[in-house]
Parts: sequence; C-alpha cells; structure tokens
Amino acid sequence: MVGIITETARNLQQVEVIVNLTSLGDEFLYQVTTVSSSKAKDTDTEKYIEKLSRFPKDLRISIPIMCKVFPFHIILDRDMQIVQLGKGLFRIFKSKISEGDRHFSSFFIIKSPKVAVAFDDVAQLSNVPFVLIIKMAHETL
Repeated sequence: MVGIITETARNLQQVEVIVNLTSLGDEFLYQVTTVSSSKAKDTDTEKYIEKLSRFPKDLRISIPIMCKVFPFHIILDRDMQIVQLGKGLFRIFKSKISEGDRHFSSFFIIKSPKVAVAFDDVAQLSNVPFVLIIKMAHETL
C-alpha cells in the first residue's frame, strides 16, 4: 500500500511524498508527508476534467469488454442493486441473478472497511479498497 500511495502521489499529483506506516494492532496508520512538489498550474488536467462524463454511452470501452477486462467488478445503483458484474462474478452468481435477486447484501458481506451497506456510505469510500466476503447460498447474515 505504501508503494501505491507513493506512486499515486508522484504520477497523479506530481508530488514526492514519504509514507510512514504505523501498526495499531489489527489496523495501520499511514502518515503521508510531502517532500517536494513540482506541481504547477496544470492546464492539461483542466482540459481532461471538462471532458469527463458519467454517462455509459460516453465510455470509450464497451460494456462486454469492460466485463471481460475487469472480471470482478461490481456496479451498483443508489438502492444498492447490482447493475453490472464482471464475468468472474457473473459466473458465480448467474443462477441467483436470474432469479431476480440483485441487492448487494444478498451476495456480499463487507469485511472492511467497516461501513454500512448504503450507497452514500460506500460512495464516500470509493477510493478505498474493499474486502468482500461472498455469501454462500445458505447464509442470511
């Protein structure tokens, strides 16, 4: 994770950082300190932001290709209903999806981070890795 933070700062923000990791039992504390910044007013970034879209029709990658390239992705609507699954997850849940059950909590338990199964709560942590447990057919947690 330290390497990911360092590379993200360097590549996306043009900032050199030092990341210190402290163990707090089962959890970790990441302390990020800026060492140097070559970040000037980035007009290229502003150009890209103007082109951003949230509409699927504007994607430059087709949905079938997305599902193949990211076999374990999940796309949810605001009601936590599964809208799209990657091919790997679809194979696991094909029969259950076919029955019409699409609520996220029918398929997964969020192990970490500790967050409610609500769209706004999950969306606030969209840049945080999630650890999910797949519910087996007999589990009703």
